[in-house]
Amino acid sequence: MKAEIKTMTEVVNVKKKYLNKAGYMDFQHWIRDPNNVYIGRNLSFYSRGYRGSKDTKIEIVGSKWGNPFRVKKYGREECLKMYEEYIRNDSKTYDGKTLYQSLDELEGKTLGCWCHPDPCHGHVLLKILRERRGKVEV
Repeated sequence: MKAEIKTMTEVVNVKKKYLNKAGYMDFQHWIRDPNNVYIGRNLSFYSRGYRGSKDTKIEIVGSKWGNPFRVKKYGREECLKMYEEYIRNDSKTYDGKTLYQSLDELEGKTLGCWCHPDPCHGHVLLKILRERRGKVEV
């Protein structure tokens, strides 16, 4: 079955109950869809013993898009400001591009994190993507 190409980038919660509502069995099922991009931290430590459907072991490896700033340490608002600054200005490269230069790879994708619908770094990524497309944030 060929994956449907999306035109709108969106953020979703990847907790099992939300994935089930969207028609996915579990995280492993969700992440196999090429339209989906996990943008969270490395959770392999927490998911080590977790089994998905049909006894498949789930490995939740961190994304380059993960927020390195913790809400518990900085508070949500400050954490998101710091993340936006990080995306716009960090000089570390991945395959020769900074995160800001790599944003195009998120266009038309479903971005999965654990905090949505609360304000999160996924929403920061959407904001910057919209700016780059010349759209005004509503």
